[in-house]
Amino acid sequence: MEYTQSQRATDPALQPHQPRRTLEDVKRVGAEIIASKGFRETSIRDIADALGITKSAIYHHVESKNWLLHEIISSYEARGRVLIEAARRAGPDPEASLRAFIRELVLASAQDLVMATLLARELRSLQETYRKTACAFLDETEAFVRHIIMSGQAAGVFREDIDARLATIAVFSMVNSLHLWFRHDGTFDASKVARDFERILIGGLLVDADPRSAEVPFHGETSTAHFRYEA
Repeated sequence: MEYTQSQRATDPALQPHQPRRTLEDVKRVGAEIIASKGFRETSIRDIADALGITKSAIYHHVESKNWLLHEIISSYEARGRVLIEAARRAGPDPEASLRAFIRELVLASAQDLVMATLLARELRSLQETYRKTACAFLDETEAFVRHIIMSGQAAGVFREDIDARLATIAVFSMVNSLHLWFRHDGTFDASKVARDFERILIGGLLVDADPRSAEVPFHGETSTAHFRYEA
């Protein structure tokens, strides 16, 4: 049977020496390239070239670039549930639960800086329907941490004068910045970062914190500006 030049160029079955790739291969390589170049600057052809296959072959696995980003980010939910379970296994003590969550979140983020980068930078790149789905679990996770903090305040473990919402923002803001500066061959290892972040965040919340961390009176100008946090 004879094939036209157009058929040979577009039919993946007619492409010589193409390695067999799975959706997981496409997601892994796609995540690395998007984290490095940014979503807008990454093309499906970039991902195909890195995999050693044709652009048309990739579409046997993915519907679109935005669909692929959603699939990549959605895989975070399973990891996020592991973090929540780690906090629950720490027991009913709010301090122990929050310590466990912070520690596991730091270690997970440091272990997978690609995912940490995508969560911090590329949620806004998702189409609205995909973005709502992706943000739903992140909102659930933030609500879980906020509940731990509020439980600690009700139990007299955490300071009541600190807004639980702001404390929750502080937890995620600190950890979500890891992708900007953390390197596996850098000055700090992941366990050191996890331990110190835990001390900083928990120490600021505890009612019976080390007296050396007591507040220093603020004598500067106060601001009347209001800020709204958006995930």
